[in-house]
Amino acid sequence: MSEVPGSNKEVYNKIDREFTREAIELECLSPNEVETAITAQVETREAQGRCPRIWEILVLEEKITAEQSERILDIILKPSVEASNDVKISMVGRTLIDLGSTNQKVITSALELQAQERRNGTWRQLGQILLEGNHIDEDQLREALSILEEKRDQRKTDEGLQENAGQKGS
Repeated sequence: MSEVPGSNKEVYNKIDREFTREAIELECLSPNEVETAITAQVETREAQGRCPRIWEILVLEEKITAEQSERILDIILKPSVEASNDVKISMVGRTLIDLGSTNQKVITSALELQAQERRNGTWRQLGQILLEGNHIDEDQLREALSILEEKRDQRKTDEGLQENAGQKGS
């Protein structure tokens, strides 16, 4: 795995590799497009101090669509995040993984703990479990929640535009 000197976040990590492998297998990308995206990922990390995920680069460079990105993420995350009792990664968990704040194993363990606690009558949110277990800090949780809020707002805006378009067409 490549690391940018002085950084604590990996460039082209395991999930990025799984993503590009699946994208090539689905014939959404060529190996050359992957190499170009990895180069852009490294350059962005060096220039901005932030390591974008490979799918962000690919969508921004219009190599794949956002829908293709979501489909591939669903494919690669589904088998690895399901536990024996069908625990699945929540939106907060997935966002924290996407940000590089934690990993699938930690999220899955926290979700299993959450399910166990709920069976026993305790109701803690995933973020609270991760904070109290020192798996993430408050800034990381705030960033993930902010991203989710932006997505919800965008969805509401998109739904409103669709409704308006439907009324105009009537």
